[in-house]
Amino acid sequence: MATVDPFSEAYDALFNALIEEHEIERRIVPRARVRFDGDKPNPIPEKVGVVDVPEVMLYPGACTYNLTHTSCNARVEQVFYLRIATHDLRLDRDLFPVKWAAVCALAKASPTLGLDTVKKLDLISSADRYDDEEANRGTPGWSTVMSIRVTMFIPRSRLTNVRGG
Repeated sequence: MATVDPFSEAYDALFNALIEEHEIERRIVPRARVRFDGDKPNPIPEKVGVVDVPEVMLYPGACTYNLTHTSCNARVEQVFYLRIATHDLRLDRDLFPVKWAAVCALAKASPTLGLDTVKKLDLISSADRYDDEEANRGTPGWSTVMSIRVTMFIPRSRLTNVRGG
């Protein structure tokens, strides 16, 4: 079995921590939980039906590296973005409840996401919009993008013993 890279491990653990939050699980139907690590080359639905909202999507953003953080570890900070699209202009219908559920999920999650390489989990910021055409896909509504930073310390031995493929 191939070794999973730390980015995939962190992505999977973060997505699961969010979805395991009761209110997110209750409000977001499985087909509206867009993740980019599955079998589909393009998991983003072209059209959004009334039963497919709200929608959550987790995707990677900026990443910083310090390969010589210590003599034993590299430090990697990967930002992930959680986009919540409501397709509804009522703030109290989906935007605020799902956003609050995401904040609670991150507060409840282990700071390490249960992974040896993850040392810290931070919710950095969020930006709410009603005019995000990409999130709305033709249906007006509020959306937010939450920035989540995952700090990882990766043993240098793991970096230097990887065989390319």
